[in-house]
Parts: sequence; structure tokens; C-alpha cells
Amino acid sequence: MKNLYIAFDLGAESGRCVIGELERDNLHLSEVHRFATPFIMCMGHYFWDVLKIYEEMIIGLQKASVEFGSVYSGISVDTCTQPE
Repeated sequence: MKNLYIAFDLGAESGRCVIGELERDNLHLSEVHRFATPFIMCMGHYFWDVLKIYEEMIIGLQKASVEFGSVYSGISVDTCTQPE
């Protein structure tokens, strides 16, 4: 039996959607979508364009569903702390 996990890694310049397949003691990773994490300026500060990033995450979920199905044992999101 294998378990599927989906993860989003959001960095300062780009993000990606990765599927992890855990089968017995083996982990296989597959990148299904990579995208930019654009910034917008508001009141003199830079912020992630969260609506664009959300849109890209939905695309990643759609691509994962086509390639791996829609049942996952877990999901995670990892982000950076600040832009460089």
C-alpha cells in the first residue's frame, strides 16, 4: 500500500507543488507545478501577492489530481520568513 502526500514549498522567488509517494520505507518525490511568488508594494512595503499564489496553488492541486488522483493522506505548506 502506498500513501500520497501533497506539499507546497513557497520561497521568496518561487513556489512548487510536490507529491510524495510513501511506499513501505521508500519515499518518491515528484514536482507537479512550479510558479513565481510575486510581490506587490503597499504603503512602502513589499507583500506577497497572495491571490496570485493561491491561484497557482489551485493549479498545482489540479495538476496533482490529474496525475496522481484526488485522495491524499496529508497536505502541508512551507513558507519563507521574508523576501531577500
